[in-house]
Amino acid sequence: MRTAIKFLTALTAVILSACGAEPVFDNEYPPNFIFHVDYHRGSIIEDALSIGGTFVFISVPTDGNPRYVITPNNADREEVFLPVSEVERRQLEGQRKSAFGSMGINRRLFVGTSHFDGLKAYDGHCPNCHADTGTRNCPLNWADNRQHITCGRCNRTYDPNAAGVVLNAQKKSDLPLKQYHINYDGKVLSVRN
Repeated sequence: MRTAIKFLTALTAVILSACGAEPVFDNEYPPNFIFHVDYHRGSIIEDALSIGGTFVFISVPTDGNPRYVITPNNADREEVFLPVSEVERRQLEGQRKSAFGSMGINRRLFVGTSHFDGLKAYDGHCPNCHADTGTRNCPLNWADNRQHITCGRCNRTYDPNAAGVVLNAQKKSDLPLKQYHINYDGKVLSVRN
């Protein structure tokens, strides 16, 4: 009996990992992103945290003018620029010695609510290009349909609603999008690992 239980447990683990059930949480470039939704009521980030299938692409420019650049996957909404509050800046800088905007590999995140798995936060960098070449210059963007995420370098397409899996896999070992832990309490969104 014990052998059968061990076998079934091992088989279940193999099946779940083969289906992509285990997210790939990245710790190599840990984010420390905090967004005070209560300071930005009505923003498209607030929609992305409450409406299934809605995601936003968030980036922070490095030009010295602290602001969020937010691009929704909903084609009816335009890209917006939101200023960073002084509280958000102090909180970020106090929790980590790195500069403002510690958001994964290239200061880019995709954040939203999956139809299937609730809140999700993905790195905005192609995990396969990074694994294959080690380069930090493989930013992801919205695909033309704005429902999927694509890499302009390797042309892989990812589905944020399905745990970030590659839709047009080039090899069996293709990696899904790197995920980060996300928390939203109705006022503050945080993305960390």
